[in-house]
Amino acid sequence: MEEKRWLAETLELTRDGTEYIEPGRVVLPVVTADSRHVPHLQLADLIAAATTGAIAGNPPALELGPLLAKLMHRHSLGDANGAGLVLYPDTYYNLLYHCFGETSASKPSMMSGYALPWRGWPYATDDGLGNAVPSAGPGS
Repeated sequence: MEEKRWLAETLELTRDGTEYIEPGRVVLPVVTADSRHVPHLQLADLIAAATTGAIAGNPPALELGPLLAKLMHRHSLGDANGAGLVLYPDTYYNLLYHCFGETSASKPSMMSGYALPWRGWPYATDDGLGNAVPSAGPGS
């Protein structure tokens, strides 16, 4: 019974949208199929997990950062921020530099942007992880 109620509620989200998304903009309704039957979602899950892992500072995910950056959508000024990856508030854009190698941040409404890392924002000098990422030097 609980499952039926939950499915009915997800149908409402697809049909009516949410506070943040209009009904016609819902790309894919909630899927309840076993993931082996939906291989393209497996890939999307992998990319979302690796991106989240990089932002969280997970060393194996950080290694994937440059590859993930190549997959990110970019807005008209060529930057991924706000288009391929949304970090909120904007002051976290320095993580784009540390995690994905982005060297600039801008918005389509701006004529120019900022060079990253931006000194006045958090993570200007490092990614905040300290020595969490092991060095690849001798003896490691």
